[in-house]
Amino acid sequence: MLEIHHRETGAVLLAWPEAALAGARLAGRNLLFADLRGADLTAADLRGADLCSADLTGATLAGARLVGADLTGAVLRGVRAPEARFTDAKLVGADLTESVFDGSDFTRVTFKLAYQSEGKGPSFRNAGLSRTYLAHALLRGANLSGADCTESCLNGSNLGNACLTGASLRAASLRMTRLAGADLRQADLTQALFHETDLTGADLALAIMGGTVLARSPTLAAARGLAEVRHAADSCVDLSTLAALCRRGAADFLEGIGVTAGELDLVRRLDPQPPASKPG
Repeated sequence: MLEIHHRETGAVLLAWPEAALAGARLAGRNLLFADLRGADLTAADLRGADLCSADLTGATLAGARLVGADLTGAVLRGVRAPEARFTDAKLVGADLTESVFDGSDFTRVTFKLAYQSEGKGPSFRNAGLSRTYLAHALLRGANLSGADCTESCLNGSNLGNACLTGASLRAASLRMTRLAGADLRQADLTQALFHETDLTGADLALAIMGGTVLARSPTLAAARGLAEVRHAADSCVDLSTLAALCRRGAADFLEGIGVTAGELDLVRRLDPQPPASKPG
């Protein structure tokens, strides 16, 4: 028999008749404040389970099913959960420091205020994050290479120095998102919304744009790889962002998003600042 205890009081929350939790059927269980540090929950069924404020530091959740589970405030530091299913789960305010979720399904998951306290950011390589709510999350240096973030909300999140190579941000919302130093090479940015987004030093080489909205984001002019961006269609740009790009001499990029020579001439006449050196 195996006992699961309350992380603070030590009270027994669940007496499990087996010697291990791998493959355990724990769907719908109340595991509020559970101490599951280092637990092997490989292929466990935790659908709809209440894991609010549970401590899963160092736990293994490979292939586990957490569809609809509530992990609000849970500690997931160092968790290894490749190929797990978190569809419709809640991870509000969860600690994701050094966690690995490669290839997992997070469709429609709420990550609001999720964070890393220190150390490496979480890894979501090739994970499914479509229609995910990642607003106001602190995930500096996170690895989202190849992740599908289609139609996701990343408003107000800090993804500085994150790796998003080959990721899909199609129709994603990035209002006031911090992407300074992020690697967005080969990312799909079509129909994405960039509004007051910090793109200082971000690498956009071979990223795809088309129907992309670039509003009040003059730091786009400080991004790298602008001349290498691929354009599937025209994009929308506001005057402040357009003026900054003109000053940087990003002619190839401006032509790619559909800005005409006449429009460029008008912006230059309205903006008396001299052009800066061309970005690398």
